[in-house]
Amino acid sequence: MALTFPASPIAIATRGLIAVAGGETPDYPDVGNVTTDDTVNGSAGTFAVPAVGDVESGVQFGEDGTEYTGTLETGVISSDCDETLTIYRATQSYGSGGMATPSWASQGTFSGHWQPASGKTERAEEGRKIKSEAFIIASRTASVNEDDKITRAGGETMYVNYVKKYAGHQTIFLKKTAGQN
Repeated sequence: MALTFPASPIAIATRGLIAVAGGETPDYPDVGNVTTDDTVNGSAGTFAVPAVGDVESGVQFGEDGTEYTGTLETGVISSDCDETLTIYRATQSYGSGGMATPSWASQGTFSGHWQPASGKTERAEEGRKIKSEAFIIASRTASVNEDDKITRAGGETMYVNYVKKYAGHQTIFLKKTAGQN
């Protein structure tokens, strides 16, 4: 008995075998979209599914976007936080002439990665532009405010220009002089 196909193309699939009627070429997925434990058109897939510990906590992924839930607690990875930095915060005291004098008190330390700012990293707000000279990538748990003073272990000191918070870290932009905001 001969197998006959209708005039319109159809595909018959069984595990590892695909027959196409009408001379059409099947539309195989790219090997980069096939997991490493499967094959596509005779080639091994190259997509590696991340472990739940490699995906941010609470983020769902996998089949239909709900198969797995990540468990990774985000923050800056400790190897990237290669320096202990000290935070100082000013309080103002006023002398008999009414002149304000800042008194700096340590707020503790945190770990961060200090880098010089390349190009123009400016804060443009209300018509003012203040150039940041450096920035620190740190965990969101570091309590840093604008105009705090940050000191490196070697003694270099800069002032917080502004802070941008992201999902897993914060970037602290630094200026050379206090009170430029």
